[in-house]
Amino acid sequence: MKHYAIRKRREPQHEDYYLNALVCNECAGDVAKSYPDAREITEILCDPSYEDCCKLCGKSFWDEVKARSVIRPH
Repeated sequence: MKHYAIRKRREPQHEDYYLNALVCNECAGDVAKSYPDAREITEILCDPSYEDCCKLCGKSFWDEVKARSVIRPH
């Protein structure tokens, strides 16, 4: 999972604000498309818990871990 700080502006005379978005690796390429009015998108460090979910598709971090796991025979 990747964590992004997305800088947006509410209205022309107002200050910018930051929105935090945690997204899965599959959706990471779509962040710019999903937030077209963003002034800046910055990836920041994250340490997600297994319950954290992607803001775009809803996949949990645990689902992402299971999808990348490989079962090795003994």
